[in-house]
Amino acid sequence: MNTELAIPDARARLTRAWLGRRWPTLLLSIVLASFAVGPQWLLTRELPYNLLVFAIPAQQALLLAALACNAFRFGIRPGVVGWPLLAVLLLLLQSVTAADLDPRLTVTRMMIAAFGLALPWSLPELAVESGMRARYALLIALLPSLCTGVGLVLQAAGLHLALAGSATRVFRLHGASNAGWLACLAFVGFAVALHEAIRGRRLGFAALAAVNVAIAVMTGGRMGLGAGVVFAVTYCLLDRGIRQRLARVPRPII
Repeated sequence: MNTELAIPDARARLTRAWLGRRWPTLLLSIVLASFAVGPQWLLTRELPYNLLVFAIPAQQALLLAALACNAFRFGIRPGVVGWPLLAVLLLLLQSVTAADLDPRLTVTRMMIAAFGLALPWSLPELAVESGMRARYALLIALLPSLCTGVGLVLQAAGLHLALAGSATRVFRLHGASNAGWLACLAFVGFAVALHEAIRGRRLGFAALAAVNVAIAVMTGGRMGLGAGVVFAVTYCLLDRGIRQRLARVPRPII
């Protein structure tokens, strides 16, 4: 047997096996990281409107494909209650039934909205590569900071306004997107960071939660801040450990 030929052939098989195992993980990591940039706002002057409108749906389609690849490779987690998905389907059915109330409520728009509502409830049901859950959480918690950093670099290069003022001379942070998109990223990053900080008692995630709140404030996004407050209060009320600690606090202080 020619060992010189056998060694490269073995390496090629190992490489294919490694890629076959890690490909869904790499794809999902890249797609998640891509949400730190909003191409629909960066490419406003470079792309015609009929192409620009597909920027967000393209990112969503890539995320759906990446999640499907992970589900196909690593399976579905058993025991996760899917009643929120049923609630979304019932809401979609009710919306389709009442669609004639407003001509702007097309079936396509309602399907896109239902997908957006169902996606967060679908994520816990999908299994990912062993050991990657905490890394995905860190990546999602870092997305607002990445968006801000990339935006500031683009602003320094004269390609994008990461910090822009309005007619009322109020400056809003846009990052590598716009204020609304960044506020949404900040809310999601805060929610994930808060969960990891409380669940794993990790000071690093607690710091990321504080950073994401600061970014949300700088965007001026009221809905993002409001959602963050509701999430934090609800999370604390549902967490048994936090409730036990609050029970030891004197009631006049509360």
